[in-house]
Amino acid sequence: MANVNNNSNKNDTPNKMNSYERILRLLEYLKRNTHSGKTASFNSIKEECDENSKEGKYDITGSEKTFREMIRAMDNVLNDDRQLSDRRIVYGNPNEPCEGQKMTNIFYQAPLSEEDVFLLEQGVFSVPDLSRAEADRLLDKIDDIAGAVTGTGRKNIIQKTREPVLQDNKAIDDNLKKIKKAIIDEKRIRFSFNGYGADKKLKAVGSYVVSPYYIAAYSGRFYLIGAADGYASYSIWRIDLMTDVSVDESLMVPLQNIVNLRDELALSGGIEGFLQQHIHMSFDAPEKITLKIKRVRQIADFTFLHDWFGDCFEIKESEPQNDGYDIVAVRCSPFGLVNWALQYSDRVEVLSPPSVREAVVEKIKNLQKKYLISE
Repeated sequence: MANVNNNSNKNDTPNKMNSYERILRLLEYLKRNTHSGKTASFNSIKEECDENSKEGKYDITGSEKTFREMIRAMDNVLNDDRQLSDRRIVYGNPNEPCEGQKMTNIFYQAPLSEEDVFLLEQGVFSVPDLSRAEADRLLDKIDDIAGAVTGTGRKNIIQKTREPVLQDNKAIDDNLKKIKKAIIDEKRIRFSFNGYGADKKLKAVGSYVVSPYYIAAYSGRFYLIGAADGYASYSIWRIDLMTDVSVDESLMVPLQNIVNLRDELALSGGIEGFLQQHIHMSFDAPEKITLKIKRVRQIADFTFLHDWFGDCFEIKESEPQNDGYDIVAVRCSPFGLVNWALQYSDRVEVLSPPSVREAVVEKIKNLQKKYLISE
């Protein structure tokens, strides 16, 4: 740390701060009040201290010499050979290193950018069973790290509904930690898999040993993609339905040995494409499926397709505008697609392959027996 005279405060401030307290208060001031678009200087901070002196605020600058020494000390300690884009204390010409620059345009560069904060906020509000109090607590922590990058009074801008997930967060977190460790160590895991009974408590379905490959976040829940012992194909498991998770000592089966998972990942371009093809996290093998989509307006009419398939759908042909249909191809799990097509039955018709179209027809027949044909 640069030489900061411990006695320099004796004549500088009325409150007799020592140099360590002053440098910490100055750092806190820079965190809370400056960023790349709002810089400070000795004079501006001194003026603000003078304005607030009636409120008993500390004079955190001291003399101009002391102020420069404190900024250099923070530069030496906090920047510590960081790249310019990752420095914490920045001053002078922002396009050059701080060393040798005039001590103007001073600001604290938080480790989180505004874009980072937006992404973290979205993450907080996407957790299904997070209470408002828990969300606010996390947002406060993000604010504390981001400093002046974030504004104030923003916590109530986004509201959320707490979705029903009966398993508690701690149990899910414990499961995730153990599964992550197993994936990193390339070990298998053991667990009991469960479903909910009428008493709203988990009931064991069976016990399994699984080679874990990926953890997927999908529609507010976490899923494990792995291969159960005794099976040559992959399976998908809801992590909130697992109990008694433990890391086994045996090494996982190499992913390359699970042929269908290996091939699907290659065809889909990786895990993100894989997830888009497994709508509702169904795990039968994806196929190319052709759909007839009813158009309800002339433009901007593919939002619901984007919601489910991202940009992984292909418009094969468009019928004349007055007919109002488009032929679209997707690659998707047939089981998941059948249920999705019924969800959007007013707009979607499955054209091919015949097996998927017949699966839709069979479900419609069953619905007809339930609701339209009296016994």
